[in-house]
Amino acid sequence: MAKYKGSPCKGDCSGHRAGARYARNGGSQYSPYSSSFNNGMNIEMGKVNFLTPQPGLITKKNLAIGAGITAAIAAINKKPTP
Repeated sequence: MAKYKGSPCKGDCSGHRAGARYARNGGSQYSPYSSSFNNGMNIEMGKVNFLTPQPGLITKKNLAIGAGITAAIAAINKKPTP
């Protein structure tokens, strides 16, 4: 999947690039038709950063849940000993 500065694109990221170019040139009106264009604008204006991990998104609780899921999957996939 293609990405524009870390943001996933459905196609070739042309919408993201167009929105970023528009914002760089002083544009500020969001498009009612293209979320990709709007994402490009937000990335260019610094409102969204897909490249830097956001603080608080990974918590001890989330890690514990992930570890529990991993252990459950390992137990399911464990082959019985003959």
